[in-house]
Amino acid sequence: MASRLQLLKRGVTPPVEPRPRKKQRLWVAADSEYKPPQDFSERLRAAPLLREKVHVAGTGSTQRMLTPTVVMHQSNQLRKATAATTASSSTVLSAMEDEEMLWKVPLPGTGTATARLRLGQLGREAVGAKKMRQALAKRARARKRQQKNTWKLRACVGEATVLEMGSISASTSRDYRRRLTSFWDFADRIGRPVNADKEIDTVAADWSDLEFLSGENPEAGERQLSALEKWALVHKETSVVVLPRFKKIIKSWKKNAPVKSRLPMPEEFLWTLAGTLGYAGEGEMALYLVTLFETATRPTELLGLYVDDLVAPAAGSGYAYHTLVLAPVERESATKTGHFDQTVIMDGDLCPGIGGAVEQHCDRRARHDAAADPDGPIQMWGFDARAMFESFRGAVRVNRLPEMETLYQARHGSASRDAMLKKRSAAEMQLRLRHSTTNSLRIYDKPGRIQQLVRTLGAEDLKFAGEVQKGFCNFLQSGRWPRPPRLAGGLRLR
Repeated sequence: MASRLQLLKRGVTPPVEPRPRKKQRLWVAADSEYKPPQDFSERLRAAPLLREKVHVAGTGSTQRMLTPTVVMHQSNQLRKATAATTASSSTVLSAMEDEEMLWKVPLPGTGTATARLRLGQLGREAVGAKKMRQALAKRARARKRQQKNTWKLRACVGEATVLEMGSISASTSRDYRRRLTSFWDFADRIGRPVNADKEIDTVAADWSDLEFLSGENPEAGERQLSALEKWALVHKETSVVVLPRFKKIIKSWKKNAPVKSRLPMPEEFLWTLAGTLGYAGEGEMALYLVTLFETATRPTELLGLYVDDLVAPAAGSGYAYHTLVLAPVERESATKTGHFDQTVIMDGDLCPGIGGAVEQHCDRRARHDAAADPDGPIQMWGFDARAMFESFRGAVRVNRLPEMETLYQARHGSASRDAMLKKRSAAEMQLRLRHSTTNSLRIYDKPGRIQQLVRTLGAEDLKFAGEVQKGFCNFLQSGRWPRPPRLAGGLRLR
């Protein structure tokens, strides 16, 4: 048979023969422990979803080899087709799991060609995955919100919209309606019209005199003003009500009827009440009260937390304290000041082992409630607000501490303790209490009144408070609490 060179010398064009393609091989560094198999059929058998889609393509004398680029291209095409046909997160997750099974063989070290190829593939996938997650999260939020409200025309027919109703709590909305009804009834009783702002302002002035002489505090006037302003947003053509005389009367009301603020809870009162609760078998409530004083949170904030809101320090990390996450953004429920994802650090300044004690309590709660509702969130505390307040008032009466009226005084007492002992500056206290300004700190700066309260305790009371402070975590774990000195007979808090 004539060679190709002989045919060219004769002037005959030789036929072009296809050059066989060389099989591409993965490049591996000489010192790498990775020994990739060059036959990709073994990997394909491990991927059920890709086994039917990724195959040897080509007919005749030419054939497309299963190189890493071909396998990735086929896998990417399959994933795009799957995401386009269905929005199910489980389908996308299944495709990703099958792809991970395909590449279950360990990859080479950083910087090699295969590693760069793999990182590029993951980077391209992240763009579509983010859009898919956003779409699924939007659907979940819509289902959750539509369980409470359905869309209809509200503002156009003179009603408050869903977002307007959500700007205040349900209890505040009911209070506004009650106050407005009482105000309109007062106007009818005296026979005065309330159509124009001037007429409303005049009636509100006479109403203020009646409430002041009846012994009401200035808070009644402030709430009435807020109710009228809320009413004007929907029912007034200008959406505002101008009441200059009523506002000036409220200032005079505050001056002539000063309101007695809640006195902060002294630390000695805290340990006395916590020890009394523990001795009565309410160790969980004692832990709640100490945690409330330690974190300076609002009582309802702490009571509404879940076990997942406690973040323990990771082993080997630089973090040493337990933290509480208030109002996570995923729950779409803001704090009193309208913020999300606020963090409170339990530094143990009041009680060194309080973080670990709360963590153990959350673990017990998780084990106890996981069987009842495995998928639902688990509340951090096993009692409601009414039960806690009744037990708290019972402990107050047992120890004869009439100045302690509400649980909110524990938050005030924590800030007053920091101010008296110079633990934190004014700016640090503002951040810890999550106040918008430092003006609110003036109610906590009352060292003289706190010392007056402490002087009402006797030597036995102070000894009991010190004993509870030193061994609080041990008493909480063992359940053996010292006996309160002012306990006369059988202890019954509620």
